[in-house]
Amino acid sequence: MPWDPSVIQEVYGYDGYLQMRKIFELFVHIAKYDEKIIHLALIILVLTKGFSTGIVEYEPILNDGMAVFRAQNYFIELLWKYVETVHGPNKAAAMFSRLVTNFTSWQKLHKKLRENVQNSLRPTDMNELLPLMKSLFHFS
Repeated sequence: MPWDPSVIQEVYGYDGYLQMRKIFELFVHIAKYDEKIIHLALIILVLTKGFSTGIVEYEPILNDGMAVFRAQNYFIELLWKYVETVHGPNKAAAMFSRLVTNFTSWQKLHKKLRENVQNSLRPTDMNELLPLMKSLFHFS
């Protein structure tokens, strides 16, 4: 892991650290296998409605949600064709399965971590958070 495990364990506990490590090790494994897969998967992730928010009501309203949906589908198809062409259809199916499972695991863990951080902060502490942290945890 590119960070100090003791800091993560102190903030999120040993269980949270192990969950993060498991998720990110799979992403690192895929990136070492073929970096382009991660590049395309991250674009798809960014275009996923509701993925980065903890509470759906806080998600900004899109002017043209169908345009985002079409863009996401374009990159999903591009990723599928790339993996299928370069690595074969069996690898493509296995890779998509791992990616979907891992992204879902990350989303569930992110929600849990967000709730833990939010519950441990006082309202005055929330005002002291850096804008990046507020954005990552979708605090207003």
